Amino acid sequence: MSYAISKQLHRFQLLVPACLTACLLSAQAAPADNLQLVPWPKSVKADDLPLEFTKDTRIVATDPSLEPLAKVLADELFVVFGVRYAVAQGEAKNGDIVLKLDPSLKGEAYTLLVEKSAIVSGGNYAAVALGTVTLSQAIELHPGKVCVPTLKVEDAPDYPMRAIQMCIKHQPHQMSTIKQGVDLCRQYKLNTLALHASNYQILWLLCPAFRDNPLSKDSVPGFGNGGATYSPEEWNDLVEYGRQRGVAILSEWGPEDFIYFMKGWFYKARQFVPDFDETKQSLLDSPKFWQAIDEMTGQLAAIFHTSEYIHVGALNGETGPLETGLDAAFMKKEGLRHSGDVWAWVLKRLYEINKQHGKQTMAFEGIDPDSAAFMKLPKDIAFFAYQTWYYPADQMIADGYHVLNAAWRPLYTCGGYPAHEIYNWNARTLWHNIDSSINVQRPRRRDGRTLLERKRRQNLAGLQPAPQADHGTAPGHPVSRRPCHRRPARHCGPAPGLAAARQGLFWRQADHHDEAQ
Repeated sequence: MSYAISKQLHRFQLLVPACLTACLLSAQAAPADNLQLVPWPKSVKADDLPLEFTKDTRIVATDPSLEPLAKVLADELFVVFGVRYAVAQGEAKNGDIVLKLDPSLKGEAYTLLVEKSAIVSGGNYAAVALGTVTLSQAIELHPGKVCVPTLKVEDAPDYPMRAIQMCIKHQPHQMSTIKQGVDLCRQYKLNTLALHASNYQILWLLCPAFRDNPLSKDSVPGFGNGGATYSPEEWNDLVEYGRQRGVAILSEWGPEDFIYFMKGWFYKARQFVPDFDETKQSLLDSPKFWQAIDEMTGQLAAIFHTSEYIHVGALNGETGPLETGLDAAFMKKEGLRHSGDVWAWVLKRLYEINKQHGKQTMAFEGIDPDSAAFMKLPKDIAFFAYQTWYYPADQMIADGYHVLNAAWRPLYTCGGYPAHEIYNWNARTLWHNIDSSINVQRPRRRDGRTLLERKRRQNLAGLQPAPQADHGTAPGHPVSRRPCHRRPARHCGPAPGLAAARQGLFWRQADHHDEAQ
């Protein structure tokens, strides 16, 4: 995320309470059509009869595991309404806000029932967290009163992961700013904050030898800005801060970079002495190297325990060709045809390591389609389709892979693209950027497209997704990555979707149609 976005986070902190409060209204509670719920739930039934929260109102966690969420909600309501509601456990009474677990609700499905009390139910912590956001958005400030209309809400995300990616690699951010990113995710019911981190930052986190006596960030040409560094304690605190708000922190690193141009950083961090002659063998063929990657992956899995995924960076498309004699010898030994196969081999190896530590694998788009087929890459690897000239997104979908719809244009906020492009985009539309200089700012026509840029927009509505995957995501389903800011007549397209990249959401596609498009 660019510096401009870090400033926008502050703006959103000001805008979100506006969604929660709805200005001073008449004594009558608003009907459902006037509720400001983002994104709009699947089912909303409302009555004009309001429930008033008084000084005696409590936020009751009926299960001890929900007490942290009750405290988060109490803090949020205090900031917005200036009223401090007590947090309690045990039996609830009329007028309370009640948080409860309901094993009959699956995944992140939740219900909100407002009658004599306001009851938020979900099958797990994350589901109840979503319901508390809906409750917060429905609360209204009447003259001298804090009320919520009588409501019955039933809702569930369309995608299992919904995310914003914040770049901490190229722009320095204090941990307090990153926590604002968590707060923003919560207010839009996004369950993941993906951090675009550098290998320098990850080595600092995982390896005391590197943290105590690091190499210069400028020691690797082209990677001079390694970003701010954070202690293990700060990272653990951030992960817990997110967990309490129903937001997972997704880690990202690029272990493939250690094989060549970041080798010095890796050697320093791991106190690594190659167990072979580097003139005759590469790290690719070193069991000791892969053991180190396995150990560091285990560390990442333990620290970022709330996320289902580990992001392993960019392979092939942005990592480069392998052309040395050692590379040729390795390819011959492993039966690989060219460097594209090598990077697919590396990705498959990282996938297997992640799997051993209970994690799924994400990677930036870049693997060669032919190499992916040759290496039989597992279909549950999730690819970020952001440029799409390496492996076109629609082809990835047709081949059965998870595609993360993270198009550079218009979703990368540092691109400065027109607002109408951003708001007209939806999760089912792929922008296929086939101009390799897409990152360069160019004069634009009135429609917002650059004069020299060629694109192909593929509407995915007619594409057939691959069979359902074990973890509940249909391979090939595109995902979106921006909060839906338009006023929800029903819901904005297929409600914001999975984006483990840049700004993003990811709701599991169900029965939604593009009613708001």
